[in-house]
Amino acid sequence: MAKVQLEIDDRHHVMGLPSVCMQCGAAATSRRTTTFYWHPQWIGYILLLSILAGLLFLPVALLLAVVLHKTQQVDVPLCDRHRHPWMAQRIVLLGGGLVLLLFVAVAGVAFVLAGSLNNPLGLVGIGLFAVSVFYLPVWLLTAAIIAQRSIHAGLITDREIKLIAVSRDFADAVLDAEDRPRRRGRYAERERRDDADDPDDRYSDRRNER
Repeated sequence: MAKVQLEIDDRHHVMGLPSVCMQCGAAATSRRTTTFYWHPQWIGYILLLSILAGLLFLPVALLLAVVLHKTQQVDVPLCDRHRHPWMAQRIVLLGGGLVLLLFVAVAGVAFVLAGSLNNPLGLVGIGLFAVSVFYLPVWLLTAAIIAQRSIHAGLITDREIKLIAVSRDFADAVLDAEDRPRRRGRYAERERRDDADDPDDRYSDRRNER
């Protein structure tokens, strides 16, 4: 996987991407408007610390992520095979969240129905609550690992967005598209210098055209 920097124009758009699949490098058959999110990397360290410290700093990390995050839409070129490159990430986030809510809900119902911890239902509630406590960091770490392996933003500013985990062929195509105008500019400049250095040749060419 590779990294690529894309320029953002004055209208806050990223346009002119090559027709190369961002996921695998094959010929793109469609474009998917995707919103990328980014926040400073040190917030992720606070989130990891909160998981290791028993979720103590989790509210602080989430609040900072919401306040300091930036977004940018990109028309992502994709092939037929990779029309949904973030499907696994969404399944883990949404599916894992639903499983956690199910554990907590069943544990709460068991506590209510038990009335006391001596009731077997109370023990079931305690067990499910303990499972939820251990399940939460495992779910968050798994989601973070999958997110890092998927295409994601490594930096978003007012002028550019850096995408990580894109295909090498896509990154090369972006560089080629950026270098093409520069090569044309250098070629035109070289021609102007040649004309200025050889005025007789330029006069001869015009006379031959007549």
